[in-house]
Amino acid sequence: GVIFQTKKEFQKSILYFEKALQTSDFRDKLSAYATLKDNIGFSNLKLNNNKDLPQLFYEALKIRDSLQIITGVTSSQINLSIYYANTKDTLQSIKFAKKAYDISKDHNIPSEVLLSLKQLIKVDNNSSAEYSEEYIRINDSLQLAERKIRNKLARIEFETDELVMQKEQLVEQRKNLIYIGLSIIIIGVFAYILRYQITKNRELRLIQ
Repeated sequence: GVIFQTKKEFQKSILYFEKALQTSDFRDKLSAYATLKDNIGFSNLKLNNNKDLPQLFYEALKIRDSLQIITGVTSSQINLSIYYANTKDTLQSIKFAKKAYDISKDHNIPSEVLLSLKQLIKVDNNSSAEYSEEYIRINDSLQLAERKIRNKLARIEFETDELVMQKEQLVEQRKNLIYIGLSIIIIGVFAYILRYQITKNRELRLIQ
């Protein structure tokens, strides 16, 4: 269902979400039930089919709120904001987008803050400039943090490669030391045998 949603084949996505709803009674899976309801609502929203809207969003929101699934709560609120924007109820649209913004900010979830700000920029013309500034600031800080993490990972990868190389060099050096040691032992054994033979031959000559 989600794959078809990302491909913008919303009618097909609804079919699969509804099939998923029929696979269980969801008594112990209320979170999954709410997600399916929200996704069906979103696909209907994209098809401009308001038959079961906004009830689907409210149903998902109620469950997510009771389970304290914050990202789910903000997702349902943003979908409600989009729905009310489409139905030209600007006040309700701003109200739900603002709720999503406040909750995601209170729980320090930058990705959800950005999504709610994006919606507020679209629907709240009076404060769109202020929201745009905040969106840019948070987005830039997230990109900077992401870049730092990438750099850190690259540095760790580089240091790991260096350690691997050093390990390989140590293994090679150990092999060389073993070969040299064995060579010295073999030469020593040959030298001992040769000296022993020379001494034996000398003794034999003296006896003769």
